[in-house]
Amino acid sequence: SEAEQDARQASDELQRFHLLDAVGMAHNAIGDVRLRMGDLDGAAEAFDQAYEFGHDAQPGLAKLQLANGQIDEAQRSIARALAIATGDGGFTDRAARGRLLPTQVEIALARGDLDVARAAVEELELIAADFDRPLHKAGALTARGELLLGEQRPVEASPILGKSWRL
Repeated sequence: SEAEQDARQASDELQRFHLLDAVGMAHNAIGDVRLRMGDLDGAAEAFDQAYEFGHDAQPGLAKLQLANGQIDEAQRSIARALAIATGDGGFTDRAARGRLLPTQVEIALARGDLDVARAAVEELELIAADFDRPLHKAGALTARGELLLGEQRPVEASPILGKSWRL
């Protein structure tokens, strides 16, 4: 609740100074908090507001769709966001893809699509190796552990998920 309060305060302050793309980011953060708290309606409202201020509300919107049982729509949403992060002219925003890929893994596993999940994990691991930061490494380890669980390999998943948690 404190995180939501801080994000709402930031949104109000940013709006006063007409920093509207940052207002979208603040509403996206509120949506993430509401989603984690299980308030799907509040999350949807916040993601809608984020979108109105120019934020794509991803990966939160795809997670919300997944939580609402809209698995195919969640897949389409995350696929669109990943395509945008790939961009035109060969430029790829690897940081954006690294932020989106864990959700692609989660959605692919919910769909039973282990091949898509595996490809996303492998790309995430490459990004984590290149960025060489604990946040990226932990995300890649979590995704690998989730994939192993999806492949019915919990004994292999447990130490990987433990290491992710420690990072």
